[in-house]
Amino acid sequence: MSMATPLSNVREVDLTNATWYQGSRYSYPLRGEHTNDTLAIVDICKRKGTEPPPHVHHREHEVFVLLDADVEFQASADRFTGRPGAVAFLPSGIPHRFAVQQPWGQFLVIVTPAGFDRYLAPFSERATHLDEPPLPSGPPDIPALLARGAEFGIEFVPPNADLASFPCNQPDGLRPIVRQDDEGELLDILGVPVRVKLTSDESGGAMSIFVTNDPPRMGPPLHVHHKEDETFYVIEGDYRARVGGEELALKQGQIAFIPRGVPHTYGNAGTTPGKLLVITTPGGFEHFFRGIDSLCRAGKPSLDALIAVGGKHGIDFVGPPIFA
Repeated sequence: MSMATPLSNVREVDLTNATWYQGSRYSYPLRGEHTNDTLAIVDICKRKGTEPPPHVHHREHEVFVLLDADVEFQASADRFTGRPGAVAFLPSGIPHRFAVQQPWGQFLVIVTPAGFDRYLAPFSERATHLDEPPLPSGPPDIPALLARGAEFGIEFVPPNADLASFPCNQPDGLRPIVRQDDEGELLDILGVPVRVKLTSDESGGAMSIFVTNDPPRMGPPLHVHHKEDETFYVIEGDYRARVGGEELALKQGQIAFIPRGVPHTYGNAGTTPGKLLVITTPGGFEHFFRGIDSLCRAGKPSLDALIAVGGKHGIDFVGPPIFA
């Protein structure tokens, strides 16, 4: 089978999706149009001092994945600092701000549902290279940003307002969460260590997020999700995936979005451990992982036992691993 990386399945930061806004680079490798508006991923290279003012997202949850950045957050009365590898969840309706702690920081912002990926379009210019973006030519157009923010459900907190006492409008009572690189429930998934970074309960059912640490030539059997879409982001390493009838090569920084109902498998194609960010929408996939973890802790699970756990959680195993 020939190797390919079709635009429909593998996406990455490039000049077709990179923009400059106020001295920083905002790239949009995965937009709502690619996911039926379930989520979008923005890759941001942020210049210190160009962070937005405190604000509230009323329509979408945000997740920051810190790739190469130390970032200080305040969300309502909660203050925390994320280090490289951290995952920070900021639910809708919570006033928040963030500040990059070094001259430059790179991080992903995952939003669900999508929509925010279109907000800055009128104020951005197409990037002509992926190196350090130019300084802004002038101050932002505040009235235009406020007006467009109102269209997109983004409310800016008045200057000098106290975030700790500013009204919150989070109907499900969700709270901000940060988990550093080495934090989160640790599960054994058939010999692959998996960290749970965000659960369905914590996100109000919107999503679940995991980080897998895959040994060389390890990966799951060919399988189908019937309840959730799955998005992969390669943090480290080289991966090979089979999605439907396509065989894909995935490298660091690339993204694959796999809709529910599509048979797929993947594995670490390198000679050293790889690291994969896994996002499922909606949430709940951690229940399947916990079921597999329980089997693994009791000894080597049988195929029948794996199939039973999968069936309970809407997962069908339909073929061997990619490196079988």
